Amino acid sequence: MEEFSLDANPDPLYEVKKMQLHEEIATLFTKKRIQIIQTITKKKPKTVGELAKILQRNISAVYRDLKVLENHELIYLEKQGKSVCPKLKNSHLAINLMHSTEETTKDTDQESGDEELSDYIG
Repeated sequence: MEEFSLDANPDPLYEVKKMQLHEEIATLFTKKRIQIIQTITKKKPKTVGELAKILQRNISAVYRDLKVLENHELIYLEKQGKSVCPKLKNSHLAINLMHSTEETTKDTDQESGDEELSDYIG
């Protein structure tokens, strides 16, 4: 009798798609962008400048990261007169990732050298 596996997928591009998804997530959730999300959640800065000051980063670099997060609908930038206030789009952020094996997860963590997303988001 043939063994059934949830990881078995007839699509020959399945592994390629999984790798692309992992790369997209790793590109989106950089350490600095995770810190931005965490800071917006905890400190609720009134302006992009205030956020940059809290993070001790250049305002234009923070703004670029905010635009990436906004383009992925994780935050929105609310205009208040001449100022822009970064706000989370939702109060909860959930990412459901399925790995075929635990070893795959360990390998990708070691390659990226980054801490896990849950280390940054309360």
